[in-house]
Amino acid sequence: MATPEARKEKIAEAKDLIKELADKKATSQARTEELSRDINFLEAVPFFEEMLDIVKQLNQRSIERLALTQINQIISACTSLKNLI
Repeated sequence: MATPEARKEKIAEAKDLIKELADKKATSQARTEELSRDINFLEAVPFFEEMLDIVKQLNQRSIERLALTQINQIISACTSLKNLI
């Protein structure tokens, strides 16, 4: 069982990741300015929007009452998503 301090740190880590992802704009991920027309991510924007919409909904919720295993899963999922986009 995690100490209350460790739990608070995990909650803060999860909130930071959620906020960082929720603040991203899906259209900016297309990178049309930096990449050529043939290799940009414009076609993936609807998928980015769908993934980021889930994070934005989570950003509007309180996660303090979740179990530590669920908080760790959120951290893992957000880290994976962040690495993908």
